Amino acid sequence: MSDSRDFYQVLAVRRDATPQQIKAAFRKKAMCYHPDHNPGKEAWANRKLTGIIEAYEVLSDTDRRYAYDRHLIQAEVMVRRKNTAHRSKSVSQYMVDIMRHRATPSWARKVAFAFVFFDYYTKETRKVK
Repeated sequence: MSDSRDFYQVLAVRRDATPQQIKAAFRKKAMCYHPDHNPGKEAWANRKLTGIIEAYEVLSDTDRRYAYDRHLIQAEVMVRRKNTAHRSKSVSQYMVDIMRHRATPSWARKVAFAFVFFDYYTKETRKVK
């Protein structure tokens, strides 16, 4: 099973597609990318058709489709966790956390206070001039 491609995107169907919709999409794509219909580009068409056939074999079999869907959901969850786990907060996000009384590190409270104080101070000094 190819991990880098989404078989639903290969066949251009939704994830809740019926077996009849999957079969119709397969036939349409197979006709479009068949090597006989693409003279001069047989190697390219063969590669595309192989991917389409692989996608159809997985999605047409109920057990394999269920396993593929579970695998796809787990991969999406891992990507979401990876993207949110390593994202560092900005000073303004720490300030929002402080205002909402969430637990934040002491250094973040000091930085947020300094940020607010100096921002206010610079605005006030600009008004005087």
